[in-house]
Amino acid sequence: MLVLASTSPRRKALLAELTPNFVIDPATLDESLFQDAPRALNRTLAFKKAEEIIKKHPEAVVLGVDTIVVYQGRILGKPHGTKENLEMLQLLNGKTHQVYTSFALLSSKRKVIKTVVSKVTFNFLSEIELQNYIETFRPFDKAGGYGIQDQTMPALVKKYRGSYTNIMGLPLEALTKVLKRFTH
Repeated sequence: MLVLASTSPRRKALLAELTPNFVIDPATLDESLFQDAPRALNRTLAFKKAEEIIKKHPEAVVLGVDTIVVYQGRILGKPHGTKENLEMLQLLNGKTHQVYTSFALLSSKRKVIKTVVSKVTFNFLSEIELQNYIETFRPFDKAGGYGIQDQTMPALVKKYRGSYTNIMGLPLEALTKVLKRFTH
């Protein structure tokens, strides 16, 4: 049995593209208790989420995932309201940032942690266009305050390099490879 330790609707939909056979049991980890450099923090949070849930499902394979947006070494988490969301988008406006997604697969016998990094460049949009984006998509549950799949005219994202599904929150290419090795 595969258990996804997340309530993210995007991760659920992406994982369903790989397998219909999984259950959801979200971790309740307080992420604010952890501090570290972006990559290390991202890996730690993915592992801790999986570790919490494997205790409840010791016979399962548990998938813990964490995604962060990083601009000039600064981690941009999920915004707490419209004002903070606008500040994040203004910071990223017209610039390139990184999206880190780490996933941890745990079972009673194995542990694999992998990190995938993609680069995203925003178009430069006016404050009104950014506010319209926030009002339309209400991306308060997304790291960095946006979702690459939430494209409107004019588009928020100019270009990206790396995995599109990584930017959405679950790097399917990397996960597929690891799952094949993990389950055999």
